[in-house]
Amino acid sequence: AFWPRAAAPEPLSYALEAPAGAQIVPDHALTGGSQISPDGKWLAFTATSEGKTSLWIRRVDSLESQMVGGSEGAYSPFWSPDSASIGFFALGALRRADRAGGGARTLAHTPAGDGGAWNSAGIIVFSRSATGGLYQVSAEGGEPQPVTTLDPARGEFSHT
Repeated sequence: AFWPRAAAPEPLSYALEAPAGAQIVPDHALTGGSQISPDGKWLAFTATSEGKTSLWIRRVDSLESQMVGGSEGAYSPFWSPDSASIGFFALGALRRADRAGGGARTLAHTPAGDGGAWNSAGIIVFSRSATGGLYQVSAEGGEPQPVTTLDPARGEFSHT
């Protein structure tokens, strides 16, 4: 049997310009970051304005950006699987903001988060610091639980 060939995905190209009076923070662990949503329609990025770094979002087909309320100090954004919410780190906490608005809320305290991933079961797996294992927490918040443990005998110093 022959199966119809899927159409090749269309390439996505966009320019990321800072909102008026702001500067884009380069992608680097613990300082900035940008991510395209899983549905390919939204962009989350960090920018500095008036000396404060915050999380911003915009549609990829628009040049208008919106600052996410309660995101001061934001870095390392990552999207929920349905593209409706954004996880990020700021000021010693793993935080979450819904794309529709309402501001950010703290999900868990973490010394220096270093990246996260949000699965379809509503669990966020993240690194609490640049050295150490991975933890998980509900996307609704709670006490982080360890997922991995470092094995120094194998030379491990970080899971990210």
